[in-house]
Order: sequence, then structure tokens, then C-alpha cells
Amino acid sequence: LIVWAIRELLEEEVKKLQGHKFALSAFIGLAMAALLRKILIFSLAPEQTSIEVAILGFLVLVLGIVYWLMNKNTNKDN
Repeated sequence: LIVWAIRELLEEEVKKLQGHKFALSAFIGLAMAALLRKILIFSLAPEQTSIEVAILGFLVLVLGIVYWLMNKNTNKDN
């Protein structure tokens, strides 16, 4: 996950230096991956509560919708 995150961020930085727009979708994608990782690790903890897992799942859902909407608009522009 760390290598993938570094690669994504470096790739977006190179694109920005070449004159492309700032890609917020890369950061949203990384946030989703980090939350999914937290859910997977959190589910192994014995003191987990279903409310906390539901909140994390809801956050992933919201970030996924925002990511989808941003990419939907980006594809229409191209």
C-alpha cells in the first residue's frame, strides 16, 4: 500500500509539473485505500464495535461516490 501510494503521488506530481491540473482524485483514492486497510485491520481487533466499522464503511462509501463523480466529470471533459 505504501509503495502504491508513493507511486500515485509521484505520478500526479509529474503530471502537475508538466502543466496538467491538480488531481484531487488521486488523494481521494489514497484515502479510500487507507480506510479500507483500517477496516481490515480493525476487524481483527477483539474490542471492535459494529458502530465504528459502520462509520468507517460509510466514509469509504462517501469517498467512493465522490471519486466516481470526479472521474465521471473528468471523462466527459476529455
